[in-house]
Amino acid sequence: MTRRIAVVTLVSLLISLGVLFVLRDHPFTRIPDQAFLGYVLKKNAHRGTDPRIVIAAIDKESLDRLPRYGTSRVLHRRCHARALKILKEAGARVIVVDLIFARSLPVEDAELARSLREAGNVVLALGAEKGKVPGGQLELAGYRFIQPTKVLRDEAAALGSPEVWTGNGGLAGEIQILQEGNKEPAFPLALQALSLYEGVPLSPVTCEKDKVHMGGLTIPFYSTRDRTVLIRWAEPNAFDRISYHQICRKEFPPEKVRDRIVLLGAVDDPADVQKTPIGDRVPGVDVQASALSTLLNRDFAVDFARAYPGAGFFYPLICAAVASTIAVTLPPLLALACVGLEAACLFLLAALAFQKLGLVVEITPGLTAIVCATATALLEGIRARGLLETFAAPRVVRALLGSGAGRHKREVTVLFSDICNYTGLSESLDPSQLMTLLNEYFEEMEKIIARNGGVVNKYIGDAIMAIFGDPDPLPDHALRALRSALEMRKALTILHEKWLERSLPSLEIGIGINTGEVEIGKLGSSRRWEYGAIGDAVNVASRLEHLTREKGYPILMSKATYDKTAAGIEAISLGSLDIRGKEASVEVFAVKE
Repeated sequence: MTRRIAVVTLVSLLISLGVLFVLRDHPFTRIPDQAFLGYVLKKNAHRGTDPRIVIAAIDKESLDRLPRYGTSRVLHRRCHARALKILKEAGARVIVVDLIFARSLPVEDAELARSLREAGNVVLALGAEKGKVPGGQLELAGYRFIQPTKVLRDEAAALGSPEVWTGNGGLAGEIQILQEGNKEPAFPLALQALSLYEGVPLSPVTCEKDKVHMGGLTIPFYSTRDRTVLIRWAEPNAFDRISYHQICRKEFPPEKVRDRIVLLGAVDDPADVQKTPIGDRVPGVDVQASALSTLLNRDFAVDFARAYPGAGFFYPLICAAVASTIAVTLPPLLALACVGLEAACLFLLAALAFQKLGLVVEITPGLTAIVCATATALLEGIRARGLLETFAAPRVVRALLGSGAGRHKREVTVLFSDICNYTGLSESLDPSQLMTLLNEYFEEMEKIIARNGGVVNKYIGDAIMAIFGDPDPLPDHALRALRSALEMRKALTILHEKWLERSLPSLEIGIGINTGEVEIGKLGSSRRWEYGAIGDAVNVASRLEHLTREKGYPILMSKATYDKTAAGIEAISLGSLDIRGKEASVEVFAVKE
């Protein structure tokens, strides 16, 4: 059994690795991981507010109360100039403006630039659009950064990209820490805010395989290929908010922003919403708040396989070994239920790993290993069962593979059938002819026995030993055995006609039947065994079969069998006969055909 489990585990693991290698770039293989990561991110979303972050929300009320450019949803830049001045006076340590000022408005820009210079702590956002990148422009993965007008970017403390990667099944989920441009690296908006807030410079930049060093700041990557950090989300509306019109009119307490990072952005703009694990329409400024909170709290998630290099092999191996053990040792339906429980445990452990340790476990390798191990074990079991059923009756095989194969006592009826003058027959026929004749004979006899509910326990040379009443209990096992004997004699007549056409000799058989209690179960050594029956009832049936030659009756049965079948069978009592090996005589009945 242990060897079988090891073989199934190894084969299934190789199949799993092959499947994952062939489909490694197929989106289908990412679906379970994406769905699971989205789930754990949502379940582990922060419920409390980060006291260092406040959102200056450009909401519908602010759009209604503050001056705009015509009928657009764009507030006048003089509003922003005034807001920056007020926030600085109130003690805001860092101000992040998640708005794009790409269009040049000289008069308004001059006033806004003056507010930027006086504040000295404002991070402006870079926009991005797909297309060709003019020389000297910053670029990101085929996108061109749209920068604020020159007068504004010259006065800003820093520029940052608000772009968020959509990697989790179309959900916004990662920020790229190092975005390389044509001339210089561009940093995320949240990272620039962190740098200003903590006074940590972002240069020099030293990038390693799994992390980046920026001045005094070290950030581990979630994705080493894309150099991203996974956003640890806060629940919607988790951050403190101040309506923008209240800021512009000084209708808020200064302590609400003092020594805090103020994120200024739209919260009611349909064009600035993203699909995230915590909601399908999350305002961009809330996305930036969650990204900033992740960096401030150093709440970095790392890939499990990268953190523990050997886990990439041993984790699927353990999953395959457990599934193989279950599928090999348990009945199919119970095995499938237990394997399903194993898969559920995999999800639970992966969720706990994320919650407690910040480890992102890819569940696709584990699930693939479980599925392949289960399928391999079940298919191997079906093949082995089919092979086993060629050596034992299907009902016996079910008992052996289930719980009904233990040693037990039971009253059964035993039937012995033997070919008369088999020695002379074997001398007169070529071995191949004899083998063909015997196989045809056994085939027909086994069908009759099975049709009547019995099982062929063994073939002993040219003899057949059949049992009625086990492994399936049969209340009329004696009658079934007797019917089988009569049908076997009739079937033999039909076989004689076929064999005569092929110039093959006829056969004569003797059948002995006895009913009694026997011990049934696995019989043999640890290396080779069979499903056998032991007891005096077996010996008597065998001896009765031998008496058929002496008494001239082809079917003999004991009184124990006759008592259970007398109502439906016509038989003649031969009296009490001495049975070799038994001290007491046995009353024997000859069955009339």
